[in-house]
Amino acid sequence: MAVHYFGFLERNGYIVPCAKEGLQSHYYTLSSDGIELYEQGERWWGSLRWPQKYWVIWRG
Repeated sequence: MAVHYFGFLERNGYIVPCAKEGLQSHYYTLSSDGIELYEQGERWWGSLRWPQKYWVIWRG
């Protein structure tokens, strides 16, 4: 699953490469759009009540 999420984040410009070390190591960081997406997600999560949070955790 992580590979799919990574591809989505990279294709949509939410993460960008920030360094390359060695032959295959790549490092990424959040872009300004990625930071905004993260902050929106944190606000959304903070707006949920505990029963709703449990529902998301267990049911998706």
